[in-house]
Amino acid sequence: MENTWWLSKVIKIQNYADANMAHQFCEAIKAVYGPKSHPTHPVHRKDGITLFKDDKDSLSRWAVHLQELLNQDNPVDQSIADQLPQLAIISELDTIP
Repeated sequence: MENTWWLSKVIKIQNYADANMAHQFCEAIKAVYGPKSHPTHPVHRKDGITLFKDDKDSLSRWAVHLQELLNQDNPVDQSIADQLPQLAIISELDTIP
């Protein structure tokens, strides 16, 4: 029984492909594979134990995480920065070509 179902689907899909019926072809492929699933990956709270259940909370946690990650203080030792050689300024680069 299952084999006959697959054979009928294959013949139908092949006929759609041969007839350049793109929309029907795609719909038949979707019917075979089923609906797309968009799994959400588990996101932990800052404590590292509790999981968020809601997508909105997960996105909010990602925003906080990335803000903390990208906005860290980066202390620079000014004495090392002063040791960098100064290059001559090329003022011709300011003119519009």
